[in-house]
Amino acid sequence: MGALVVALSLAPQLAHSAADPVLAAIAEDPSFKVRMQAIRVLTKRLVSVKRPADVPSLAALARAATADESHMVRGLACYSLGQLGDPRGRTPLLAAKNDPNAFVREQAAEAIRQLPTAAPEPGTEPSQLPLPAKEGVMPAAVAEDRGHPGQQALSVVTEGTGSADALERARTVVMDRLRERASGSWALEPSGNHAGYQVALAIADRKIEPSEGAKTRVTLVVRATISSWPENHLRHVVTARATAETAASSEVARSRLEQRVLEAAARQAADETITELSRD
Repeated sequence: MGALVVALSLAPQLAHSAADPVLAAIAEDPSFKVRMQAIRVLTKRLVSVKRPADVPSLAALARAATADESHMVRGLACYSLGQLGDPRGRTPLLAAKNDPNAFVREQAAEAIRQLPTAAPEPGTEPSQLPLPAKEGVMPAAVAEDRGHPGQQALSVVTEGTGSADALERARTVVMDRLRERASGSWALEPSGNHAGYQVALAIADRKIEPSEGAKTRVTLVVRATISSWPENHLRHVVTARATAETAASSEVARSRLEQRVLEAAARQAADETITELSRD
């Protein structure tokens, strides 16, 4: 109920945001990945101007944090409100602390810790509000322990979705692809408390179904959730799909085909991960 009240209270401000395609995408785009990308674009834009966010932008983030159907979008919007450091974000973040999804609650709690401890006095002009801290500032203890000058750490882990064998195979393929394409830019699988990113792999979908001509179609979707490390702030979510068919009827042949499809999806997920991280 709290999230609904917050969203409804922001409706008048959101009505004025239609002229801004970024705000419109956050509110209306059917793809959660597009909504997430729009939030990232908006956050970078607001941080770069070095002044408090305008009301329509703050309202769009507040609504996304409390009312978006995707927990990934809600979590990212909470993270963005924390990055802005605007005390006006406290109300939607408090509502998000009661979100049914644990990831959103965690992001909301962390974002609240980044806000000023004292709320602004009634009638305070936006120009008098404190400016957000610079994005990307690294804790000193972490910065001293990086150990890879000019590089950021990049580790790959697996989540519970999918069989253990399939997840480990996907991780191996992703690591090989990262070493092939990005080893000069990233410190892969670092030891110790290194700052950078963590990629969590999951098998988001697996289908083995009959196709035309007595064939069998195998489809696998690999999801990579990219978070900052050690802060664990959501940055990107990429999904990669691969499919293939076989006329062979033996279980061995199908198993081999499934492995090849998994490897193709994992390589694509690694490539998209590199693309997303290169934009940060």
